[in-house]
Amino acid sequence: RFNVPDISWRELMTVRGGPYLVQIGLAPLAEVLFPLYMYRVKHVPISHTLSSNLWAFIIDLSAILSFITPAVIYNIFVDTLIPDIGMTWLILCAVFWLLFIGNIFFWRTDTGKRLAVKSDKDMSPDDGSSEPGRNRGILKTFTQAEIKDYAFVYCVRLVLWLSFIIANYAAVRAVGMNPPLSLAVIGMPLVVMSIFMPIGVGGYGGPQLIAWFLFVKIGGSGQAEQAIMYSFLFSSAFLIGRAVIGTILFRSFWKRCFR
Repeated sequence: RFNVPDISWRELMTVRGGPYLVQIGLAPLAEVLFPLYMYRVKHVPISHTLSSNLWAFIIDLSAILSFITPAVIYNIFVDTLIPDIGMTWLILCAVFWLLFIGNIFFWRTDTGKRLAVKSDKDMSPDDGSSEPGRNRGILKTFTQAEIKDYAFVYCVRLVLWLSFIIANYAAVRAVGMNPPLSLAVIGMPLVVMSIFMPIGVGGYGGPQLIAWFLFVKIGGSGQAEQAIMYSFLFSSAFLIGRAVIGTILFRSFWKRCFR
């Protein structure tokens, strides 16, 4: 969208879906392959790809917090079903939204634009770097993105996370748990996010730990076995889905990236 605007949908599917085969073993490693492909095949500086990834990740967080924040507010001020989810959670949500909204408008200001322009001129190829300003090229996408870009990606991710919550809620009910809606809306996005963190292998470990901690330890909803079984269903569906997509696309990805 920002680095290779003319990329075909077929190649886009390959570059994003090919690493899924690696992701089922170690999710963080798969994220290395994407900027590597962009650098070797599309000649996009790694810092620029990381800039776009970080930008998308922040919008992803905003979509997640769009569900979590109302649930936290409801739990605190309307019906306190989970005492451990209190003002600290609300403060953290408020800090995120202030930073997120401030980030959108900061890069539209003269100060933000000067910072980005300066960063691209701070270094020159003569100092041994292969890319001028590469140490601060992480700002590139933030300075390019318009309000409409934020809105478009936010809406896409909002729909995606809504589908995650619906699917996870079905899995929770399937194992006999019936958590309060506020707890479900807070806990399920965090369970999904944990699969991308280096706290498990093959999609297992992290979701089980987070599900137990949120639904049983904090929320007191259901038994440990039920929380683990629910998260096991999610982890298995994640592994199977990513394995199928990755198997189909990985060969093409590998040939293009490492030819």
